[in-house]
Amino acid sequence: MNKTKCLYISLGVLAIIATIVGFRAYNNIWVGVLSAVIVVIPSIYSVIPLIIEQHKSKNARKNRLTESIFTDRKNDLEDIIRILNINEHCVEIAGNEEQCGKSWMAKRLCDFINNPKDSEFKNIQYKCQYIKADYLDMDSLTAKEFDKYFIDNIITSKNVLIFDNVEKISAILDKQKQFHFQMIYILKNKINLALTTHTMSEFPQNNINELQNKISKIYPNISTLTQFEINTLFQLTDGNIGRITALLSEQKGVSWIKDISNKTPTEYEKCLHKIEIDIIVGKYQIARDNLRKFEVEYKNNFSNNMHLTYKYNLILSNCEHMLNQYETALATLSIIEIPSYKKYNQKYEIELHKAHYNKHLWHCNEALEILDSIKDNSFAALVDSLGILAAKYFINDLSVPYSSDDSLKEFKKKFFNASNSSLNCTDFDNYKLKRYKPIFIFYDKKPSKEEMLIQCIDEVIKVYEGENNRLRANAYFIKAEIYRLYKQYDKSVIEYKHCMDVTIDNNIRLQTNLIMYYLIKVKGLNLDYELMPDNEINNLCQDNAYSCIVRHRIRNIELGDPNAAEIQEQIDTRIMPIL
Repeated sequence: MNKTKCLYISLGVLAIIATIVGFRAYNNIWVGVLSAVIVVIPSIYSVIPLIIEQHKSKNARKNRLTESIFTDRKNDLEDIIRILNINEHCVEIAGNEEQCGKSWMAKRLCDFINNPKDSEFKNIQYKCQYIKADYLDMDSLTAKEFDKYFIDNIITSKNVLIFDNVEKISAILDKQKQFHFQMIYILKNKINLALTTHTMSEFPQNNINELQNKISKIYPNISTLTQFEINTLFQLTDGNIGRITALLSEQKGVSWIKDISNKTPTEYEKCLHKIEIDIIVGKYQIARDNLRKFEVEYKNNFSNNMHLTYKYNLILSNCEHMLNQYETALATLSIIEIPSYKKYNQKYEIELHKAHYNKHLWHCNEALEILDSIKDNSFAALVDSLGILAAKYFINDLSVPYSSDDSLKEFKKKFFNASNSSLNCTDFDNYKLKRYKPIFIFYDKKPSKEEMLIQCIDEVIKVYEGENNRLRANAYFIKAEIYRLYKQYDKSVIEYKHCMDVTIDNNIRLQTNLIMYYLIKVKGLNLDYELMPDNEINNLCQDNAYSCIVRHRIRNIELGDPNAAEIQEQIDTRIMPIL
């Protein structure tokens, strides 16, 4: 019987006793009832906090920290429990490299201690002598919040506290001396301590199938790898569970594995593929460091192996681009622009990269000229020009270097040509084209209501969500812009927030905050949105030429410049795409 039921039964028994006592004392049933009321009412007020705490405790136990894609690691869990059971009070969860599943294991351990009767733990051989555990991510706790945890919670030697991303182990050890809890910790940086350590085992290759099946339940549009492709994935990631999961969790990563699995790589290509994985999963600085090591290791091969030089510099330029070093990325790309490398330039990847880097620098005319030069042979070039043209029109930059038409007319023409093109295209580029469809319809048809436009962009969002594609941030932004233009401001804020939830990319953060600044500060709308501080907006604008122009136009309105009304009318009637 649970504790809440016991409390209710106790109140009932108390009421009955009070009634009987009152009746016997005065031989009057109503006096007995009154006695019960007088006794029970204060008791109820006393019990209410206990019932609330009981419900909170029950809800806390329902909560599970383990992600639904968690796979295997049974032996690791059992070993940590075994160590805890022999009264080791400080246990480190360590690994031989980053992203080897330490945090996964910490959360799994917490769930096991709190909920040992869960069906998924039925095959665990050991029972844990402790019944309460808490997981604390030190990256997300301030010093005050850390201290407050120990004030707000009852901590005894029966508690297991699991600390992740620990930088100052001394602060936690001091707390342990005071409260005597059992301590599990994961260090952010490796240091040598004379404490017990569990080192994470390697993730077995035969569990990858199970892992990708779990991922497909969350993202149903992600393709499935064959066993041969799984072998390639395992080899390139060296069995690292973090990289494996990151690649399997996004269609972009799965497509890349499928592509390279169909070719027999050289030894240097295998090394470069491993570095590319770090770029794909967002470890840009690690990738840059490894590219330096690669250059040292293969320095004698660059002069006589043109394919190696081409691959290396293409990947290096992309890495510099991801680190927002666009000038360096262009300079690196120029090394392989000479005719002798032309045969390696498949599907115009040099031109497409070069145009993309120029777009970030807002050398928009240079980017458009590059894309126009290959438009007859590259579907990607047609589609990539759409974002630049839409962005130019938003800031009223109407000139197009190769055309007498303005940027809006050229946008419509390019969209029409792409929509009716017979050129081969990837799903990636096809959905990018569909992402611009509502913008085309808005300018071409000027519908009186937004429903058709929202339906168009929702189709793209649904696909991107099923693929866990980061470009859904761009799609959410377009959806927010549609609502903004149709004065559905509360709905637009929801979509801007969805956009921000996808990524921490500074370009997206900046553009979102600029348009929200305009709505709140210039139009004076009362919207549920916390703006980025002005100084942060100004700092980010220094490295973003396009956003700097948008910021300047908003300032023109605020200062009441002669063209302020014209600029405001343009912002209120045009869509800003994520550049």
